[in-house]
Amino acid sequence: MLRTLLLIVVSCFPAVLHATEATTATEATPATQATSATEAMPATEAAASCTNLNAQLGRPSCEAADMPGALGTCEYTPQPWQQGTTTFWKDSDGVAPGTPGCHRATNDRGVPINRWFGEACRRNNTELIESNPGRGKLHLHENDLGHPDVFNCAQWCQGTGHSGGSCVPVNGPSPCGQSAKCQCTG
Repeated sequence: MLRTLLLIVVSCFPAVLHATEATTATEATPATQATSATEAMPATEAAASCTNLNAQLGRPSCEAADMPGALGTCEYTPQPWQQGTTTFWKDSDGVAPGTPGCHRATNDRGVPINRWFGEACRRNNTELIESNPGRGKLHLHENDLGHPDVFNCAQWCQGTGHSGGSCVPVNGPSPCGQSAKCQCTG
């Protein structure tokens, strides 16, 4: 008897579907069910590459939209890129600019596989590329492309009661060897 309740939540940023994680990894939403739901959802806005510093960012994710310093989303291409493939991922920290995170690829049941990337700094360590969505939430990357949030670290730090701050590369949580975070001052 199937006891899994399928609940699909569409994030407020385009082209990313978040499938809620079931009670155990063996009860998670199968890829065929999650993928069919994404085909009905057209992308309404394209985010620029995270490496293109002159391009306009997409809207912030739902999780970051009301946070200080949230500038928007960019498009991240993990390496090696699995072009044309819908891949599944989980994030270690959710949207938490003060915490270094690791974004880990999984199979369609949420079981980790051997691909991951950490968060990163850009624009001379003024901005943080912060992976999303929520901590441990199984979600899709259509065409193997992620859409992390970008934060201005000084603005995020000021909005959390500090005098300023910057993005700093740090050791990542396992298995990510390197990640980044907003480090506040004052």
